Amino acid sequence: MASFARLLSVMTVMLMAYSANAAESDDVADVQCMVVAFKLMSSGKPDLRSAGLLSAVYYIGRLDARSPNADIETLVVRQAATMTDAEFSAEAKRCGSALSQKGQEITRIGQAIIARAQGEDKQAPTQNDHTSEQSDPNATGK
Repeated sequence: MASFARLLSVMTVMLMAYSANAAESDDVADVQCMVVAFKLMSSGKPDLRSAGLLSAVYYIGRLDARSPNADIETLVVRQAATMTDAEFSAEAKRCGSALSQKGQEITRIGQAIIARAQGEDKQAPTQNDHTSEQSDPNATGK
């Protein structure tokens, strides 16, 4: 029985280490996306600056949610110093694709909310709709 408890304890430590490594890996990936975003923000083209700003806000939010005490500035500066042009290009594609997918999800959710609201508007009686009074057995008919 003691060996099972020891095995369970070792497995718990391994799982915690794996979780920490996965979070660190996600942090690095998001910081790489922030490097891409900041470079876009320095572009002379307004559409690229805007895309960079949106990307930066998204990836900073992800990082902050997962690692609220992270020194984002230091992480970005360190990552920017080590990224090659090839890595930057690859990360730009990865980050852009991920952000595009999230944008599509947000659009889908927005459309669903609008459709629900419009459906509720059609079902809700208006001020001029007297059908609810007619079907109400307690209505006085005035």
